[in-house]
Amino acid sequence: MTENNDALSVSDDPRRAEILRHLDGFAAAPAPLNAGERAGFRQRLFGLLQKHGVDAMLIEPGGTLEYLTGVAFHASERLLAAAALSDGTFLWVSPAFEAGRVTTLCERASGSSELTAHVLPWDEHEDSAKIFADALKAKGLGKNVVADPDVRARFTAPIGAHLGTPVGDGSAIARELRGPKCAREIEIMRSAQERTQAAIRAVFAVTEPGMRSTEVGALAHFAQKSLGLTGTWDLSLAGPSGAFPHGDEVDRVLEKGSVMLLDTGGKLHGYCSDTTRTWVVDAAPSDEVQKVWDAVRAAQIAGTEAMGVGKRTGDADKAARTALAKHGYDGGYAHLSHRLGHGIGVQIHEPPYLDGGSDVLMEPGMCFTNEPGIYLPGRFGLRIEDICIITESGVDHFGEWQKGPSAP
Repeated sequence: MTENNDALSVSDDPRRAEILRHLDGFAAAPAPLNAGERAGFRQRLFGLLQKHGVDAMLIEPGGTLEYLTGVAFHASERLLAAAALSDGTFLWVSPAFEAGRVTTLCERASGSSELTAHVLPWDEHEDSAKIFADALKAKGLGKNVVADPDVRARFTAPIGAHLGTPVGDGSAIARELRGPKCAREIEIMRSAQERTQAAIRAVFAVTEPGMRSTEVGALAHFAQKSLGLTGTWDLSLAGPSGAFPHGDEVDRVLEKGSVMLLDTGGKLHGYCSDTTRTWVVDAAPSDEVQKVWDAVRAAQIAGTEAMGVGKRTGDADKAARTALAKHGYDGGYAHLSHRLGHGIGVQIHEPPYLDGGSDVLMEPGMCFTNEPGIYLPGRFGLRIEDICIITESGVDHFGEWQKGPSAP
């Protein structure tokens, strides 16, 4: 997977000008989440802590902290974290030289000083874990402490030692908090996915034999950035490279009839898109490619039909594999070597996951990638990926389904 932060330019590649023509007039993006909506997320977390009898939940920089604050803090070797407390407040610990920045960024995002009213600064010679643990105990909130999945063991272990009790696993609370998306999150995610799909269609229109796979990826970055996405990334895999689900680091030259797999996405207002399309370059698909595409699309349809409120996440994966078997391919991991999909939101991979061993029940607002594939070593790989959302009445998807291997 490659990221690209090059400045937008059309002067060095006429394909970029053509891409802009394809994207002209695309709809305006929805507004980002506001401070009140983030405050609502924090209130939900406080309610979950009380529901589960938890005193405090430790949160390091990562998906949950960004979700709650709107700020994408960076995790380093130093302890910078927040504890959401069952009394409805936050307690932060921060390197002293970063404390002012933490306060400033959170106040700017929230419009209030309330979120960072309690920040414990620590200097480089001090034991930050002890400072944090002692403060929790002083508040009488150090008996049942859990950690968000993004919190690293290098911090939970010493904090637990100073508390005198191990720090528990807060994964279930994080999933309950962030799994079901609200209407505004869905609006943003739908727009992000539609932008990525439009970008792929524009890239397809200028892809031709003689290009390198990395050029296809660079154009995917350009197109998505042109539509307002940030943090764009790509897997641009041609021919045999696509037989590895995440590629083989070979920059291949496209030929007439090459099978081109483009997996790409970015972020809109902090929420992720993720789409994969596979097509044949400048030629009609061979009988084999068409057969593989039909099987993969059937697996995607079967996975979608296995989704819905109260349905088990693992059953979507099983349904997709059953469909592959009906089309003459292996129903285990020989051809589809990875899970069917993953949760997606502020993080591109987040719980729950669509793997055969998952017993999590689907709820309205949960969003999943649905990305079956067939990988034929030494020849090509074919994957189709879309985002599905669980609704009160069943399942929906963002953007458009791919209609065949001749176009994205």
